[in-house]
Amino acid sequence: MVKHPDATQSPTKKLFVKKHLYLIIVMAFLFTGKTFAQHHFSGHSHAHASFHPHYTYHYHSHSSCHRVNRTARIHPERVSAPMAHEAEFTFNTGMLSNHELLDPKVTSRQPVFAGSVRYYFNDWLGLSLSAGVQYLSGRDTGTFSTGVPGISAPGLYDFSAQAFTIAAGFTWVYFGQRNYQVYGSVEAGVSIFNETDRYPDNTESQATGTKFSGHCSLIGLRYGHTLGCFVELGLGYKGLVSTGISYQAGWKKAHRFS
Repeated sequence: MVKHPDATQSPTKKLFVKKHLYLIIVMAFLFTGKTFAQHHFSGHSHAHASFHPHYTYHYHSHSSCHRVNRTARIHPERVSAPMAHEAEFTFNTGMLSNHELLDPKVTSRQPVFAGSVRYYFNDWLGLSLSAGVQYLSGRDTGTFSTGVPGISAPGLYDFSAQAFTIAAGFTWVYFGQRNYQVYGSVEAGVSIFNETDRYPDNTESQATGTKFSGHCSLIGLRYGHTLGCFVELGLGYKGLVSTGISYQAGWKKAHRFS
């Protein structure tokens, strides 16, 4: 019996083809899976990486804010009040001025109205220019004519006067923090009096005079930021007790605590 070569080699060739086909399929699967894995994880990595700038910025922005706030809290030029090279405008009213206390003939108790402009050279010392006005009235004694030539008699007459005071001085800050400050001041100037006297015979006379005047505030307390109120205890033309409002115009102070 003669054997044909094709009959014996055909199964071997088929097995060879199958093995190579399986190998090609496995390699194709592995290559495809590797490519998919690389694409997925690289995309995931890039997606996460895109968030890093946000978190980094978020962290740095918070850190910078905290750092600025800490600086604002501890920096002496940002906490003290008032600051150097700032202006302050005040308006106040007081009672019991030196014109009343030093002249027993004055019987009225009219308030004093005064205003001041201050300029601070540094954080604790400033120059001030002030003006005030007060209306006074009372009764005094004098000598009047009796209508008989050469004969006069004492008597009482009423008087009223307007006292205008202009003074300059210094203000110093004992202690100042954020919204309040404790201070003192001293001023010296002149008072101008426009007086009208009314006599028993229904006649009048007018006179103008000047005298030295001033004011010393032993202690003052101001509360407020740019706009505030204050009270002072002192002796002088502004009164024994004085209260008012104050405006500190420096832009640095207005933006000191945001």
